[in-house]
Amino acid sequence: MRTKHFSFQLEETIPGTFLAQGWLGGILTGYVYMVAYCLSNPTESADVLIFSPWFLLLGTIIGVFKSIIMWMPYRVFRFQMRAVTRVAITSSLTVLVAFGLARIDGHFEESNLIRWLLTWLIAGLPTAVLIGSNVKPWNLFTFGVLAGERRRSVLGTLGTLPLRFLSLLTLAAAFLYCCSRLGSEMPPYEFILAFCILMAYLLFTAYATFRSPQKVILGIAGLVANIPIAVIGYFAFVTHLTKSGTDETALYISALCAMLVTAWAVFLAARLTVPASIEAFSTGMPGKVFVTQSEQRDHDCLGSRFVEWRQRVA
Repeated sequence: MRTKHFSFQLEETIPGTFLAQGWLGGILTGYVYMVAYCLSNPTESADVLIFSPWFLLLGTIIGVFKSIIMWMPYRVFRFQMRAVTRVAITSSLTVLVAFGLARIDGHFEESNLIRWLLTWLIAGLPTAVLIGSNVKPWNLFTFGVLAGERRRSVLGTLGTLPLRFLSLLTLAAAFLYCCSRLGSEMPPYEFILAFCILMAYLLFTAYATFRSPQKVILGIAGLVANIPIAVIGYFAFVTHLTKSGTDETALYISALCAMLVTAWAVFLAARLTVPASIEAFSTGMPGKVFVTQSEQRDHDCLGSRFVEWRQRVA
């Protein structure tokens, strides 16, 4: 029985896992480049949305290329690194490459060199952490837990995807906008408070799509969280109408609020209609839960299975 978690264990059962991990890490790398661009060019932060496909494409190319390099020692020499060793080696190599590029260019001052190295180091961490780990990138599309149980329902899973990706994309865009404001001037306290509330709402929304509480709690939480969003969207739309369509910001806010509320409605409809789990059911007594024989065998250790095999052979 395996007691240590080495890298690329998933590659033994699911080929191409390292490529998927490099793809996901590359997307995060591209996003780090976008954040760095917003902080260094606050007046041109709106352009980052136009160039975002190029940032993400560059990040995915780097991520897939690094995944192949990190996978080769395992494939050729069967050498498996621990997570800490893997992150330390790849991060050090990333910094060395960045330093070499800076020395070749020759126009980096000391302050700019530090920013350059930190940007490359932070951008290299997602691929260093993900590639070779036990993370399954496809869980971004398929994973979902309701009341601590994974319930197999195609409609229940598909109903979570609009809200999941809408909340994650809105969270990323809002953080980019905040970085652009921080790069130019210190925003007022009202903006910081509104940003913190928005971040809390989006983080809760994204978390609920992955790990949902019990149906009653989920329904109440969804209702409480979306009433303020519906009110904000309504007043933003009224503001847009009263100003004869000149305030485009209010229109964008109202459209975003409408999409979030609609996605929440689809999510609740999909989650609340998921049937009860047939793999584990309560006996009516507190603390008593029956599990199937296959689930029980999944938790058997190697020693008990060996003893059972010897008894059958004898």
